[in-house]
Amino acid sequence: MHKITKTLAAALTLSLVMTGCQAGGNVAKRDYKALDYVTLGEYKELEAEQIEEKKELTEEEKEAALEEVLSLYSEETEVTGRGAQNGDYVAMSYECYLDGELIDESGDEDMETQLGSYTFFDEEGEAQLMGCQPGDEKTINLIENDGENEYNYTYKVKISRIYDIIMPEANDELAQTEGYTSLQEMETALYQDALDTANQSYLADTKDQLLQSVVSTSEINGYPQSLYDKTYEQMNIAYQDFLGMSLEEMYADDEESLKAAVEEALVQELVVEALAEQENITVSKSELEEYKESIVALYDYADVKALEEEYTDEILVDSLLNEKVQDYLLSQAKITYVTEEEYYGYEERSDEDYVDDLADEEIPEDEE
Repeated sequence: MHKITKTLAAALTLSLVMTGCQAGGNVAKRDYKALDYVTLGEYKELEAEQIEEKKELTEEEKEAALEEVLSLYSEETEVTGRGAQNGDYVAMSYECYLDGELIDESGDEDMETQLGSYTFFDEEGEAQLMGCQPGDEKTINLIENDGENEYNYTYKVKISRIYDIIMPEANDELAQTEGYTSLQEMETALYQDALDTANQSYLADTKDQLLQSVVSTSEINGYPQSLYDKTYEQMNIAYQDFLGMSLEEMYADDEESLKAAVEEALVQELVVEALAEQENITVSKSELEEYKESIVALYDYADVKALEEEYTDEILVDSLLNEKVQDYLLSQAKITYVTEEEYYGYEERSDEDYVDDLADEEIPEDEE
C-alpha cells in the first residue's frame, strides 16, 4: 500500500492559522462582531489529555537530532553498475491512478524517497522498486482495504536517479564549524533543543484539542463577507505557493465546492474571534512588538524589519490572538497527563514480546 505525506495539508493549515481573522484589540480593527455570527459552545473546564513532560531523549531521538546537522554537510554519490537496493535514494516522477482515474502526479519535479524508509510506499510498494535503474519505467499496482472498501492504486513511475548520501563524521572540527567548541557541547545543545521541541509539541497538541472542541460545539450563523474575501485571498496564495495553481483552477469551475472549502477554512478563525470578544482577549501594541521579537529569535530572521517584509502587522496580530485564545482555553481546562503510548493508543513492546507471540501461534499442518 502507499503512504501519502501530510506536508501540503500542514503547510496550508499553517498559512491559514497565520491569517483569516482580523481581531486584535487596540492594534487591529474589523468591520463586524464575530459574536453576531457565532453561538459559542462550551469552552470552560474542558477536558483534554496531554503527554507528560519528556525528561530525556531515546537513543534513536538523539541520533536523529545529530543527523539533522550532519545532513547539512552530506554529499550525494550516484549509484551505478547495479540496481537499487535497500538504503538507496530513488528520484522518480510518477502518476497515480485510482481505479483508472488520474488522482495525483509529481509533475515536472521528481519525488525522492529512500528505500527502506517507507515514506512514500510501504514495504509492498518499495519491493517493486528494488533492482530498478535510471531510465526504468515501472507500473506499481497496490490494493488498499479500509475494512469496508477496496481501492486499486496504479503508479506509473519513471526512475531518473539512484544515489547514496554520504554523511560526514561527527567530530570536534564539524562542531566548531557549527559554532561550538566541541562535539560534546554541540550534542548537549542539540539534544536539549530536541527535548524542548518535543515538549512544546505536546503542549501545542493539547491546545489544539481544546480549540477544536470549541469549534465543533459552536454554532455558526453565517459569516461576514470581508472574512470570506480575506480567507479566499489567503487560500488562493497558499494554493499557488504549494500547488502552483489558483483556487479556481484547483476546483475547475466547481463554484459550490470552492465556496465550501473557503467556508470550512474560515470557521475556526470566526470562533477564535468570537471567543476573544466574549472574554475581552485583545492584543496590545507592546504585546505585538514582543511577539515580533520572539519570532525573530525563534526562526532566525535577520531582524524585525526582515519579518515585517514577509508578514504584515495584521497577520501577526491575528496569529498572536489565536495563541492567546488557546492559552486562555488551557488555563480553564482540566488536563490529564498520560504517557506517549497511552496518548497515541499503542503499547511499546520488546523484541522478546514478539518472539513469545510467534511461539504461541499455531503452525498450520501444511507448513509443519
